[in-house]
Amino acid sequence: MPARGRDARVHCAAPAGAAGPPDLDSKHPQRPMPAFLAVFLLLLWSGAGHAADGVPVRVAPLSAIALYPEHTAPATVVSDNTIELSAEIAARVVEFQPRVGDVVDQGAVVARLDCRDYRLELEAARAEVEVLAARLALAERRLTRARELEARQSLAVEILDEREAERTVLIGQIKVAEARIARDEVAASRCVITSPFRALLRERLAPLGDYVGVGDPVAALIDVEGVELSAEVLAGDVATLRSRETLGFVAGGRRYPVRLRVAVDALSTGTRNRELRLVFTAERPLVGTPGELSWADQRAHVPGRVLVRRGERLGLFVVTDGRARFVALPEAQEGRASAVELPPDSAIVVDGHYALNDGDRVQLLGE
Repeated sequence: MPARGRDARVHCAAPAGAAGPPDLDSKHPQRPMPAFLAVFLLLLWSGAGHAADGVPVRVAPLSAIALYPEHTAPATVVSDNTIELSAEIAARVVEFQPRVGDVVDQGAVVARLDCRDYRLELEAARAEVEVLAARLALAERRLTRARELEARQSLAVEILDEREAERTVLIGQIKVAEARIARDEVAASRCVITSPFRALLRERLAPLGDYVGVGDPVAALIDVEGVELSAEVLAGDVATLRSRETLGFVAGGRRYPVRLRVAVDALSTGTRNRELRLVFTAERPLVGTPGELSWADQRAHVPGRVLVRRGERLGLFVVTDGRARFVALPEAQEGRASAVELPPDSAIVVDGHYALNDGDRVQLLGE
């Protein structure tokens, strides 16, 4: 009688030459798990771990990664007063004291013009006043006698009127002559051309012996006291340097310290930029020197590598109380350092931020 039990096997004899039943264990091994299913399970396990422990990230304080970008703008050394002294009378140049390149003080003589004709006219006007004054004195004496005679009724009233009119006419003529004297004195004073400020003689425009007319230029002067730096910057860059006390003008391989005097409250018509006027605090270069205004942005910037985009906004993540908080930066540009207004000790996420979302729990690497 056949054995009974769990491991009992029933074997049926096969006909001669016929193949036996297939060995299920050797011909059909267990099929492996598909690759995509393995990855899915791994991610599921990893996500469960992250949900429990937080997304691993690395942070750094803002003060450790902050950048202060250097800005530059074209600039030129200018003088507030660059003028051409002109003749105010028509005369010949008879003297030119300073030479080109000399510095003359305020009020110093630059050139003298031939003033003989104007002095003669002045002397003639003064002499005319003396003549008229003598005639007026005589007219007043005659008027006095006429009044005495008219009081005794020994003189006709018409003659008295003539004496009074004669005196009045002479007074008017004296006033005209005195005005002519004042005019001639002004003309004579213009024979000497002086510098209106301490200046550098840049060019002689009227050679010695040349005849100049009224308004003809005689000398070109540059004010050496009113020297400033003029620079044009983008309107948005003005805020980056208003509080900056030390700026620099770079020219010819040298840096000259400057201080902001004013940002002109108007835009340039052509460039739409704003002009800055700065004063040199130490040594200054020559007027007309071109170069660049250089300054460091006073606002802290974060490197472009810490920026991420969430939706339509670009910003960064900071860690607060174990969670990631997204801080949008409206003016940020991808890949470029961007200004931030955060405390220096803010924990900025520098690694792992691409996998973060606002409010995620985080696990700080290295802790």
